[in-house]
Amino acid sequence: MNSIEQWEKAVQTFTTLRDNGTEIIIRKTAFPNPMTLEAIKDIEMRYWDIQEKRDLFYKEKWQQAYRGIEEAGGEAHCKVTHNYNGSGDPWWLWKISGEGRTRGIHYDWVETPTNPINLTLGQKFYEVEQYGYKTVGVRYNKFRTVLRRAIEQYLYQIPPTKEITLRFEINSRNYWYVSNYNQSGVLVWAKIAWPEDSTMEIVV
Repeated sequence: MNSIEQWEKAVQTFTTLRDNGTEIIIRKTAFPNPMTLEAIKDIEMRYWDIQEKRDLFYKEKWQQAYRGIEEAGGEAHCKVTHNYNGSGDPWWLWKISGEGRTRGIHYDWVETPTNPINLTLGQKFYEVEQYGYKTVGVRYNKFRTVLRRAIEQYLYQIPPTKEITLRFEINSRNYWYVSNYNQSGVLVWAKIAWPEDSTMEIVV
């Protein structure tokens, strides 16, 4: 198969979702046009599966690495191995501070330490944090975007005729939308809240 045939096959097989400067390539069979309820159910189930795996990752691996630093005094060095802008030394100092709900971990850029503090613990946390950001987080955000776009595309097929609140039940979970006028004076659907959201929002 030559390059032209490969390109033609890819065009027939995949579609590209563009959202806020990012591109997501997905099979047309998984993201049909027009969107169907069956496809939304499949996407939503995959999204929740990925979310459960993300939550398990942070509950187990991330928390374990965090507790390691906390139990060692709350500070640990690590050597940065990812590409970054700037000319500073590739070293961070993790610090755990705060009380109650404000307690958390952050890092400061530091000069190369002569005697690194808890280097093994700090490096382990760095690697876990990077994996969570670049792999777990990226996969979660991708499927959240795909699900949001799938719902939007489906609702676009049933434009609102008056201002109402919509409870969109998918696989026994509720997704709330409201009809509202956008800046052009057109009545459109706007997301209010999804099952895992702790706050409500309206974006039109």
